[in-house]
Amino acid sequence: MAWWNQPEGSVTPTVTLRRLAAWMAERGHRYDLDLSEGVVHFSVAGFDYVLMVVDRRILAVRAHHRLAAALPGSAELSRVRSVAQEVSSGRLIPAFYTEVDDAGLGLCAEVLTNIGAGLDDAQLAGTLDFILDGVDQALREVLGLLAAQDAATDRRPGVGPETEGVRCRCRCRCRWRARRGDRDRPARGAPARPGRRRLHRRRRRC
Repeated sequence: MAWWNQPEGSVTPTVTLRRLAAWMAERGHRYDLDLSEGVVHFSVAGFDYVLMVVDRRILAVRAHHRLAAALPGSAELSRVRSVAQEVSSGRLIPAFYTEVDDAGLGLCAEVLTNIGAGLDDAQLAGTLDFILDGVDQALREVLGLLAAQDAATDRRPGVGPETEGVRCRCRCRCRWRARRGDRDRPARGAPARPGRRRLHRRRRRC
């Protein structure tokens, strides 16, 4: 209950790192309370979280997930950002951004909540449950879409070990080659032989 609904002379408790740590302990989460840095670190369901209180008015929740250990190319980075933006546009929380460093590519989610009026224990628990559930669901949706795209790329014709060349069967030795299911496509770099174009137009069955 906020201060304006409290009896005169009482206030809603201020949100502090120790109260955040106490909530973690109550939920059975292992955490690291760093008072010098002003943060609480913990991990849940494969995601790393950081909680902090900024100027006693803002509760910041940040989640991080390592996507790749190698530095991404521009195309891969654009793909991850596009999927994250698509997911974020359909949700109230969180905001997404990417981090690229020597350790590789990371996906980050962030939620900022105004706590200037304070929160009692029930309000704090409800706020943290709502934020952490929302962040977890959004991160899993992004990872699921990325995995689906990767799987679709692996199944695309002409990609992977199932691709093979097939010689033309018209016995004209024209060096036509094709992928499975696409026998009318010439091999890259195969020179067109003069006098054979009409023949191929009539004999595309090969």
